[in-house]
Amino acid sequence: MAAFHRSATIDAKKVQVEIKGNKVVLTGVVRSLLESDDAREAALLAPGVDSVENRLVVEEDELVY
Repeated sequence: MAAFHRSATIDAKKVQVEIKGNKVVLTGVVRSLLESDDAREAALLAPGVDSVENRLVVEEDELVY
């Protein structure tokens, strides 16, 4: 979806978008809950989209000792 490429808060390379009729399914890895929310909102704003199933996973930061 082009909306992901226009958003500076979403790393579109790690998000996969599947369209099923008027529903969008998001999968992949994001850096934060905010990025997940932004991806969902971008998908909802696309023409013809009625619902979004957000399966995005927030990546874990590596622990540094």
